[in-house]
Amino acid sequence: MSPAATKFDLNQVLQELSHSQYEEHHRKIEVILDLATELPRTAADGHQIECVLLALFARSRNAIETKRSHGTIVIRTELKFGKIQFSITDDGVADPPPIFETPLTTTPEEDMNLTTCAEIVQDQAGELYSWRPRHSGYTTIVMDLPIDG
Repeated sequence: MSPAATKFDLNQVLQELSHSQYEEHHRKIEVILDLATELPRTAADGHQIECVLLALFARSRNAIETKRSHGTIVIRTELKFGKIQFSITDDGVADPPPIFETPLTTTPEEDMNLTTCAEIVQDQAGELYSWRPRHSGYTTIVMDLPIDG
């Protein structure tokens, strides 16, 4: 890992992204941040993970806007089983298109699907997975990342 990769503070990036992505542009989408205090830094490449986060934010926003004009996104971080765990849960569409194949965003630099996101996370020694419990009305995507050091 490069020296820049060992300085990635996931909580700080999430606070900045959630503010810029939702508070200014999507006031009808409530974003709830539940971030662990004193979360260690990750050894993952910050730029790569930030691209994944942007795609995941866009996927949640699109799932909500497809269903209706308002909804909730819950973003959590925690230290779990020796890894940093990020999760994003939305109450968007119940029957989205296949989320691992469908592009999550429309801008070229963020034009990726969950398969691409999962590959990026795996390249950073992490894991990305999702689930939508039957009849639940929400989707959760989880990303586990290695701790720096």
